[in-house]
Amino acid sequence: MTGKPMVFSHSRLETFESCALKFKYQYIEKVEIPKRDSIEAFLGSRVHDVLEELYKHKLMGKTWTKEEFLGYYFNLWEKEKHDEIFIVKKQYTIEDYYRQGLEALTKYWDRYFPFESEKTIALEQRVYLSLDDGDRYRIQGFIDRISRTPDGVWQIRDYKTKRKLPTNDEAAKDRQLALYQIGIQKMWANTEKVELIWHYLLFDEEVKSLRSKKDLAKLKVETIRTIQQAEAAIQKNEFPYRESALCDWCDFFDICPAKKHLARVLPLAPKEFKEDEGVTLADKYSELHAKRYELKKQIAEIEEEMAQVEEEITRYAQQFGMTRLYGSSRYLNVKIDETFRLPANSNKAERPMREKLEEYLKKAGIWQDVSQLTPARLVNLFEAGTLEAKLQTGLSKYLIPHVVKQVRAGSTKDYDENFEG
Repeated sequence: MTGKPMVFSHSRLETFESCALKFKYQYIEKVEIPKRDSIEAFLGSRVHDVLEELYKHKLMGKTWTKEEFLGYYFNLWEKEKHDEIFIVKKQYTIEDYYRQGLEALTKYWDRYFPFESEKTIALEQRVYLSLDDGDRYRIQGFIDRISRTPDGVWQIRDYKTKRKLPTNDEAAKDRQLALYQIGIQKMWANTEKVELIWHYLLFDEEVKSLRSKKDLAKLKVETIRTIQQAEAAIQKNEFPYRESALCDWCDFFDICPAKKHLARVLPLAPKEFKEDEGVTLADKYSELHAKRYELKKQIAEIEEEMAQVEEEITRYAQQFGMTRLYGSSRYLNVKIDETFRLPANSNKAERPMREKLEEYLKKAGIWQDVSQLTPARLVNLFEAGTLEAKLQTGLSKYLIPHVVKQVRAGSTKDYDENFEG
Protein backbone atom coordinates (compact mmCIF):
# COMPACT_ATOMS: atom_id res chain seq x y z
CA MET A 1 0.00 0.00 0.00
CA THR A 2 1.11 3.56 -0.65
CA GLY A 3 0.65 6.42 1.78
CA LYS A 4 -0.47 6.12 5.38
CA PRO A 5 -2.19 2.82 6.25
CA MET A 6 -5.95 2.94 6.70
CA VAL A 7 -7.29 3.11 10.24
CA PHE A 8 -9.78 0.28 10.53
CA SER A 9 -12.80 -0.24 12.73
CA HIS A 10 -14.79 -3.31 13.62
CA SER A 11 -17.55 -2.23 11.25
CA ARG A 12 -15.06 -1.79 8.39
CA LEU A 13 -13.59 -5.23 8.97
CA GLU A 14 -17.05 -6.75 9.31
CA THR A 15 -18.07 -5.14 6.02
CA PHE A 16 -14.95 -6.49 4.29
CA GLU A 17 -15.61 -9.99 5.62
CA SER A 18 -19.30 -9.98 4.67
CA CYS A 19 -18.86 -8.38 1.21
CA ALA A 20 -15.57 -7.02 -0.13
CA LEU A 21 -17.35 -5.11 -2.91
CA LYS A 22 -19.47 -3.18 -0.39
CA PHE A 23 -16.24 -2.40 1.49
CA LYS A 24 -14.80 -0.97 -1.73
CA TYR A 25 -17.87 1.16 -2.49
CA GLN A 26 -18.19 2.45 1.07
CA TYR A 27 -14.63 2.96 2.27
CA ILE A 28 -12.32 3.03 -0.78
CA GLU A 29 -14.30 4.72 -3.54
CA LYS A 30 -16.71 6.39 -1.11
CA VAL A 31 -19.44 6.22 -3.73
CA GLU A 32 -21.97 9.01 -3.32
CA ILE A 33 -25.43 7.51 -3.56
CA PRO A 34 -28.67 8.17 -1.70
CA LYS A 35 -28.40 6.27 1.57
CA ARG A 36 -31.06 3.65 2.16
CA ASP A 37 -32.54 4.09 5.65
CA SER A 38 -33.94 0.70 6.65
CA ILE A 39 -36.56 0.51 9.37
CA GLU A 40 -34.24 -1.77 11.37
CA ALA A 41 -31.45 0.82 11.29
CA PHE A 42 -33.93 3.61 12.08
CA LEU A 43 -35.27 1.69 15.09
CA GLY A 44 -31.75 0.96 16.34
CA SER A 45 -30.68 4.60 16.06
CA ARG A 46 -33.75 5.91 17.91
CA VAL A 47 -33.37 3.43 20.77
CA HIS A 48 -29.65 4.24 21.08
CA ASP A 49 -30.43 7.96 21.11
CA VAL A 50 -32.98 7.55 23.90
CA LEU A 51 -30.65 5.47 26.10
CA GLU A 52 -27.78 7.89 25.52
CA GLU A 53 -30.00 10.79 26.58
CA LEU A 54 -31.16 8.86 29.66
CA TYR A 55 -27.60 8.35 30.88
CA LYS A 56 -26.54 11.90 29.98
CA HIS A 57 -29.21 13.16 32.37
CA LYS A 58 -28.09 10.61 34.96
CA LEU A 59 -24.49 11.89 34.72
CA MET A 60 -25.85 15.36 35.48
CA GLY A 61 -27.68 14.05 38.55
CA LYS A 62 -31.12 14.03 36.94
CA THR A 63 -33.34 10.96 36.69
CA TRP A 64 -36.22 10.97 34.22
CA THR A 65 -39.62 9.70 35.07
CA LYS A 66 -40.83 6.74 33.06
CA GLU A 67 -43.28 9.04 31.25
CA GLU A 68 -40.46 11.43 30.30
CA PHE A 69 -38.31 8.53 29.13
CA LEU A 70 -40.97 7.00 26.88
CA GLY A 71 -42.23 10.43 25.83
CA TYR A 72 -38.76 11.33 24.60
CA TYR A 73 -38.78 8.17 22.48
CA PHE A 74 -42.16 9.07 20.96
CA ASN A 75 -41.15 12.67 20.18
CA LEU A 76 -37.79 11.62 18.72
CA TRP A 77 -39.45 8.96 16.54
CA GLU A 78 -41.97 11.45 15.17
CA LYS A 79 -39.29 14.07 14.59
CA GLU A 80 -36.89 11.78 12.69
CA LYS A 81 -39.49 9.73 10.81
CA HIS A 82 -39.47 10.30 7.04
CA ASP A 83 -41.01 8.86 3.88
CA GLU A 84 -37.76 7.33 2.57
CA ILE A 85 -37.53 4.67 5.29
CA PHE A 86 -37.82 1.30 3.56
CA ILE A 87 -39.24 -1.90 5.00
CA VAL A 88 -38.02 -5.22 3.58
CA LYS A 89 -40.53 -7.31 5.53
CA LYS A 90 -43.63 -5.96 3.84
CA GLN A 91 -46.01 -7.71 6.24
CA TYR A 92 -45.04 -5.16 8.92
CA THR A 93 -45.58 -1.40 9.14
CA ILE A 94 -43.50 1.39 10.62
CA GLU A 95 -45.92 1.44 13.56
CA ASP A 96 -45.11 -2.22 14.28
CA TYR A 97 -41.43 -1.33 14.61
CA TYR A 98 -42.25 1.68 16.78
CA ARG A 99 -44.14 -0.61 19.16
CA GLN A 100 -41.16 -3.01 19.24
CA GLY A 101 -38.94 -0.17 20.39
CA LEU A 102 -41.51 1.04 22.91
CA GLU A 103 -41.83 -2.42 24.44
CA ALA A 104 -38.03 -2.88 24.58
CA LEU A 105 -37.48 0.49 26.30
CA THR A 106 -40.33 -0.15 28.74
CA LYS A 107 -38.76 -3.46 29.79
CA TYR A 108 -35.35 -1.81 30.04
CA TRP A 109 -36.76 0.84 32.38
CA ASP A 110 -38.56 -1.69 34.53
CA ARG A 111 -35.43 -3.84 34.83
CA TYR A 112 -32.78 -1.20 35.57
CA PHE A 113 -34.57 1.73 37.24
CA PRO A 114 -33.25 3.71 39.14
CA PHE A 115 -30.02 3.01 37.16
CA GLU A 116 -27.70 3.06 40.17
CA SER A 117 -26.28 -0.48 40.29
CA GLU A 118 -23.15 0.74 38.49
CA LYS A 119 -21.58 4.11 37.72
CA THR A 120 -21.49 5.37 34.13
CA ILE A 121 -17.95 6.41 33.18
CA ALA A 122 -18.49 7.50 29.56
CA LEU A 123 -21.04 7.55 26.75
CA GLU A 124 -20.21 7.13 23.05
CA GLN A 125 -16.54 6.94 24.06
CA ARG A 126 -14.09 6.99 21.16
CA VAL A 127 -11.46 4.26 21.40
CA TYR A 128 -8.22 4.28 19.41
CA LEU A 129 -5.69 1.49 19.70
CA SER A 130 -2.71 -0.04 17.98
CA LEU A 131 -2.54 -3.80 17.53
CA ASP A 132 1.25 -3.88 17.20
CA ASP A 133 4.24 -2.10 18.73
CA GLY A 134 4.99 -0.21 15.52
CA ASP A 135 1.54 1.42 15.31
CA ARG A 136 1.14 -0.18 11.87
CA TYR A 137 -2.24 -1.77 12.45
CA ARG A 138 -4.73 0.56 14.09
CA ILE A 139 -8.35 0.26 15.19
CA GLN A 140 -10.86 2.88 16.23
CA GLY A 141 -14.45 2.72 17.40
CA PHE A 142 -17.11 4.10 19.73
CA ILE A 143 -18.42 2.41 22.88
CA ASP A 144 -22.12 2.93 23.65
CA ARG A 145 -21.53 3.07 27.40
CA ILE A 146 -18.71 2.33 29.83
CA SER A 147 -19.64 1.65 33.44
CA ARG A 148 -17.91 0.48 36.62
CA THR A 149 -19.36 -1.63 39.43
CA PRO A 150 -18.81 -0.83 43.12
CA ASP A 151 -16.24 -3.65 43.33
CA GLY A 152 -14.16 -2.19 40.49
CA VAL A 153 -15.24 -4.23 37.45
CA TRP A 154 -15.28 -2.16 34.25
CA GLN A 155 -18.14 -2.88 31.89
CA ILE A 156 -18.23 -2.27 28.16
CA ARG A 157 -21.89 -2.12 27.14
CA ASP A 158 -23.38 -2.34 23.67
CA TYR A 159 -27.07 -1.95 22.84
CA LYS A 160 -28.56 -4.19 20.17
CA THR A 161 -31.99 -4.21 18.53
CA LYS A 162 -31.30 -7.28 16.43
CA ARG A 163 -33.86 -10.05 16.22
CA LYS A 164 -31.26 -12.78 16.81
CA LEU A 165 -30.00 -13.63 20.27
CA PRO A 166 -26.41 -14.95 20.10
CA THR A 167 -25.32 -18.09 21.89
CA ASN A 168 -22.61 -17.99 24.55
CA ASP A 169 -20.13 -19.45 22.05
CA GLU A 170 -20.96 -16.74 19.51
CA ALA A 171 -20.54 -14.03 22.15
CA ALA A 172 -17.19 -15.52 23.18
CA LYS A 173 -15.96 -15.11 19.59
CA ASP A 174 -17.25 -11.56 19.11
CA ARG A 175 -14.44 -9.22 18.08
CA GLN A 176 -15.86 -5.73 18.60
CA LEU A 177 -16.13 -5.36 22.37
CA ALA A 178 -12.95 -7.37 22.95
CA LEU A 179 -11.05 -4.84 20.82
CA TYR A 180 -12.60 -2.08 22.90
CA GLN A 181 -11.33 -3.86 26.02
CA ILE A 182 -7.78 -3.61 24.67
CA GLY A 183 -8.43 0.08 24.10
CA ILE A 184 -9.79 1.02 27.52
CA GLN A 185 -7.10 -0.97 29.30
CA LYS A 186 -4.58 1.37 27.69
CA MET A 187 -6.69 4.47 28.35
CA TRP A 188 -7.39 3.97 32.07
CA ALA A 189 -5.60 2.49 35.07
CA ASN A 190 -7.08 -0.22 37.29
CA THR A 191 -8.93 -1.81 34.38
CA GLU A 192 -7.66 -5.36 34.87
CA LYS A 193 -11.21 -6.65 35.41
CA VAL A 194 -13.39 -6.00 32.36
CA GLU A 195 -16.80 -7.42 31.52
CA LEU A 196 -18.26 -7.30 28.02
CA ILE A 197 -22.05 -6.87 28.01
CA TRP A 198 -24.46 -6.87 25.09
CA HIS A 199 -27.99 -5.68 25.81
CA TYR A 200 -30.32 -7.47 23.40
CA LEU A 201 -33.19 -5.11 24.02
CA LEU A 202 -35.91 -6.88 22.04
CA PHE A 203 -35.35 -9.96 24.22
CA ASP A 204 -34.72 -8.08 27.49
CA GLU A 205 -31.53 -10.13 27.78
CA GLU A 206 -27.92 -9.45 28.75
CA VAL A 207 -25.22 -11.52 27.04
CA LYS A 208 -21.87 -11.40 28.85
CA SER A 209 -18.32 -12.42 28.06
CA LEU A 210 -14.93 -12.29 29.78
CA ARG A 211 -11.62 -12.26 27.88
CA SER A 212 -8.23 -13.31 29.22
CA LYS A 213 -4.88 -11.80 28.25
CA LYS A 214 -4.32 -14.89 26.09
CA ASP A 215 -7.67 -14.34 24.35
CA LEU A 216 -6.80 -10.71 23.61
CA ALA A 217 -3.32 -11.60 22.32
CA LYS A 218 -4.88 -14.14 19.95
CA LEU A 219 -7.48 -11.57 18.87
CA LYS A 220 -4.73 -9.08 17.96
CA VAL A 221 -3.08 -11.64 15.68
CA GLU A 222 -6.39 -12.58 14.03
CA THR A 223 -7.39 -8.94 13.52
CA ILE A 224 -4.01 -8.04 12.02
CA ARG A 225 -4.45 -10.97 9.62
CA THR A 226 -7.87 -9.66 8.55
CA ILE A 227 -6.45 -6.15 8.07
CA GLN A 228 -3.67 -7.61 5.92
CA GLN A 229 -6.27 -9.38 3.79
CA ALA A 230 -8.17 -6.12 3.33
CA GLU A 231 -4.97 -4.26 2.44
CA ALA A 232 -4.03 -6.97 -0.07
CA ALA A 233 -7.47 -6.60 -1.68
CA ILE A 234 -6.91 -2.84 -1.92
CA GLN A 235 -3.45 -3.36 -3.43
CA LYS A 236 -4.73 -5.84 -6.04
CA ASN A 237 -8.06 -4.06 -6.51
CA GLU A 238 -9.84 -7.36 -5.99
CA PHE A 239 -13.21 -6.96 -4.30
CA PRO A 240 -15.55 -9.88 -5.08
CA TYR A 241 -19.12 -9.48 -3.97
CA ARG A 242 -20.68 -12.00 -1.60
CA GLU A 243 -24.42 -12.47 -1.72
CA SER A 244 -26.36 -13.07 1.48
CA ALA A 245 -29.66 -12.28 3.16
CA LEU A 246 -28.16 -8.87 4.03
CA CYS A 247 -28.19 -7.76 0.38
CA ASP A 248 -31.77 -6.49 0.66
CA TRP A 249 -30.59 -3.91 3.21
CA CYS A 250 -27.45 -2.82 1.34
CA ASP A 251 -27.05 0.87 0.39
CA PHE A 252 -25.34 -0.19 -2.84
CA PHE A 253 -28.04 -2.60 -4.04
CA ASP A 254 -28.81 -0.48 -7.13
CA ILE A 255 -25.19 -0.43 -8.38
CA CYS A 256 -24.05 -3.92 -7.37
CA PRO A 257 -23.36 -5.97 -10.53
CA ALA A 258 -25.25 -8.91 -9.00
CA LYS A 259 -28.32 -6.83 -8.13
CA LYS A 260 -28.50 -3.84 -10.50
CA HIS A 261 -30.63 -5.64 -13.09
CA LEU A 262 -33.01 -6.80 -10.37
CA ALA A 263 -33.19 -3.22 -9.08
CA ARG A 264 -34.03 -2.06 -12.61
CA VAL A 265 -36.83 -4.55 -13.29
CA LEU A 266 -38.45 -4.82 -9.85
CA PRO A 267 -40.50 -1.61 -10.28
CA LEU A 268 -41.70 -2.57 -13.78
CA ALA A 269 -45.27 -3.55 -14.58
CA PRO A 270 -45.69 -7.21 -15.65
CA LYS A 271 -45.82 -6.36 -19.39
CA GLU A 272 -42.74 -4.12 -19.22
CA PHE A 273 -40.96 -6.75 -17.12
CA LYS A 274 -41.48 -9.42 -19.78
CA GLU A 275 -40.28 -7.05 -22.53
CA ASP A 276 -37.01 -6.16 -20.77
CA GLU A 277 -34.06 -7.43 -22.83
CA GLY A 278 -32.28 -8.91 -19.82
CA VAL A 279 -35.42 -10.74 -18.68
CA THR A 280 -35.97 -12.04 -22.23
CA LEU A 281 -32.40 -13.34 -22.47
CA ALA A 282 -32.54 -14.95 -19.01
CA ASP A 283 -35.86 -16.62 -19.82
CA LYS A 284 -34.59 -17.90 -23.18
CA TYR A 285 -31.43 -19.33 -21.66
CA SER A 286 -33.40 -20.90 -18.79
CA GLU A 287 -35.72 -22.54 -21.30
CA LEU A 288 -32.76 -23.96 -23.25
CA HIS A 289 -31.09 -25.06 -20.02
CA ALA A 290 -34.24 -26.97 -19.03
CA LYS A 291 -34.39 -28.60 -22.47
CA ARG A 292 -30.74 -29.60 -22.25
CA TYR A 293 -31.33 -31.09 -18.80
CA GLU A 294 -34.21 -33.18 -20.11
CA LEU A 295 -32.14 -34.30 -23.11
CA LYS A 296 -29.25 -35.30 -20.83
CA LYS A 297 -31.66 -37.33 -18.75
CA GLN A 298 -32.94 -39.04 -21.88
CA ILE A 299 -29.37 -39.66 -23.10
CA ALA A 300 -28.42 -41.17 -19.74
CA GLU A 301 -31.44 -43.46 -19.88
CA ILE A 302 -30.63 -44.43 -23.48
CA GLU A 303 -26.98 -45.11 -22.64
CA GLU A 304 -28.00 -47.28 -19.71
CA GLU A 305 -30.33 -49.27 -21.97
CA MET A 306 -27.63 -49.47 -24.68
CA ALA A 307 -25.17 -50.87 -22.14
CA GLN A 308 -27.63 -53.61 -21.28
CA VAL A 309 -28.21 -54.40 -24.96
CA GLU A 310 -24.42 -54.39 -25.58
CA GLU A 311 -24.05 -57.06 -22.90
CA GLU A 312 -26.66 -59.16 -24.67
CA ILE A 313 -24.96 -58.53 -28.05
CA THR A 314 -21.51 -59.61 -26.84
CA ARG A 315 -23.01 -62.66 -25.11
CA TYR A 316 -24.83 -63.63 -28.33
CA ALA A 317 -21.75 -62.99 -30.50
CA GLN A 318 -19.51 -65.04 -28.19
CA GLN A 319 -22.02 -67.88 -28.06
CA PHE A 320 -22.10 -68.25 -31.83
CA GLY A 321 -18.55 -67.10 -32.67
CA MET A 322 -19.62 -63.98 -34.54
CA THR A 323 -17.95 -60.57 -34.92
CA ARG A 324 -20.73 -58.87 -36.86
CA LEU A 325 -24.51 -58.81 -36.48
CA TYR A 326 -26.88 -57.49 -39.15
CA GLY A 327 -30.05 -55.53 -38.59
CA SER A 328 -32.67 -54.12 -40.95
CA SER A 329 -30.70 -50.97 -41.78
CA ARG A 330 -27.40 -51.21 -39.85
CA TYR A 331 -24.87 -53.80 -38.88
CA LEU A 332 -22.88 -54.09 -35.65
CA ASN A 333 -19.17 -54.86 -35.34
CA VAL A 334 -18.47 -56.73 -32.11
CA LYS A 335 -14.98 -56.67 -30.59
CA ILE A 336 -13.92 -58.26 -27.32
CA ASP A 337 -10.37 -57.63 -26.00
CA GLU A 338 -8.79 -58.95 -22.84
CA THR A 339 -6.55 -56.23 -21.44
CA PHE A 340 -5.72 -54.52 -18.14
CA ARG A 341 -6.70 -51.39 -16.30
CA LEU A 342 -5.24 -49.45 -13.38
CA PRO A 343 -6.88 -49.58 -9.95
CA ALA A 344 -9.32 -46.68 -9.80
CA ASN A 345 -8.65 -43.95 -7.25
CA SER A 346 -12.38 -43.22 -7.25
CA ASN A 347 -13.16 -46.81 -6.22
CA LYS A 348 -12.93 -47.15 -2.43
CA ALA A 349 -12.08 -50.86 -2.61
CA GLU A 350 -9.32 -50.32 -5.20
CA ARG A 351 -7.84 -47.14 -3.69
CA PRO A 352 -5.28 -48.93 -1.43
CA MET A 353 -3.95 -50.86 -4.44
CA ARG A 354 -3.77 -47.60 -6.42
CA GLU A 355 -1.68 -46.02 -3.64
CA LYS A 356 0.64 -49.03 -3.54
CA LEU A 357 1.04 -48.85 -7.33
CA GLU A 358 2.05 -45.19 -7.16
CA GLU A 359 4.50 -45.96 -4.36
CA TYR A 360 5.97 -48.80 -6.42
CA LEU A 361 6.41 -46.57 -9.48
CA LYS A 362 8.23 -43.97 -7.37
CA LYS A 363 10.59 -46.56 -5.91
CA ALA A 364 11.17 -48.00 -9.39
CA GLY A 365 12.29 -44.56 -10.55
CA ILE A 366 9.75 -44.15 -13.35
CA TRP A 367 7.11 -42.11 -11.52
CA GLN A 368 8.31 -38.93 -13.20
CA ASP A 369 7.84 -40.57 -16.60
CA VAL A 370 4.45 -42.15 -16.09
CA SER A 371 2.79 -39.63 -13.77
CA GLN A 372 2.16 -37.44 -16.80
CA LEU A 373 0.81 -40.37 -18.80
CA THR A 374 -2.79 -41.42 -19.03
CA PRO A 375 -3.73 -44.80 -17.53
CA ALA A 376 -4.24 -46.08 -21.07
CA ARG A 377 -0.66 -45.17 -22.02
CA LEU A 378 0.76 -47.02 -19.02
CA VAL A 379 -1.32 -50.08 -19.83
CA ASN A 380 -0.14 -49.88 -23.46
CA LEU A 381 3.52 -49.85 -22.31
CA PHE A 382 2.87 -52.92 -20.19
CA GLU A 383 1.03 -54.78 -22.93
CA ALA A 384 3.69 -53.93 -25.51
CA GLY A 385 6.31 -55.56 -23.26
CA THR A 386 8.77 -52.70 -23.81
CA LEU A 387 9.50 -52.21 -20.10
CA GLU A 388 12.36 -53.87 -18.25
CA ALA A 389 11.56 -57.42 -17.16
CA LYS A 390 11.74 -56.55 -13.45
CA LEU A 391 9.39 -53.62 -13.94
CA GLN A 392 7.08 -55.68 -16.14
CA THR A 393 6.79 -58.26 -13.36
CA GLY A 394 6.34 -55.62 -10.68
CA LEU A 395 3.56 -53.86 -12.55
CA SER A 396 1.68 -57.11 -13.08
CA LYS A 397 0.82 -57.12 -9.35
CA TYR A 398 -1.16 -53.93 -9.68
CA LEU A 399 -2.84 -54.15 -13.06
CA ILE A 400 -6.34 -55.59 -13.07
CA PRO A 401 -7.39 -57.90 -15.91
CA HIS A 402 -10.09 -56.14 -17.82
CA VAL A 403 -12.32 -57.11 -20.73
CA VAL A 404 -13.16 -54.31 -23.14
CA LYS A 405 -16.31 -54.92 -25.14
CA GLN A 406 -17.02 -52.67 -28.09
CA VAL A 407 -20.07 -52.52 -30.28
CA ARG A 408 -19.89 -50.15 -33.27
CA ALA A 409 -22.76 -49.58 -35.66
CA GLY A 410 -22.36 -49.24 -39.41
CA SER A 411 -24.82 -48.79 -42.27
CA THR A 412 -25.92 -51.96 -44.07
CA LYS A 413 -26.23 -49.79 -47.18
CA ASP A 414 -22.47 -49.18 -47.14
CA TYR A 415 -21.87 -52.86 -46.72
CA ASP A 416 -24.30 -53.81 -49.50
CA GLU A 417 -22.66 -51.38 -51.92
CA ASN A 418 -19.22 -52.77 -51.13
CA PHE A 419 -20.48 -56.32 -51.43
CA GLU A 420 -22.20 -55.75 -54.74
CA GLY A 421 -19.28 -53.74 -56.10
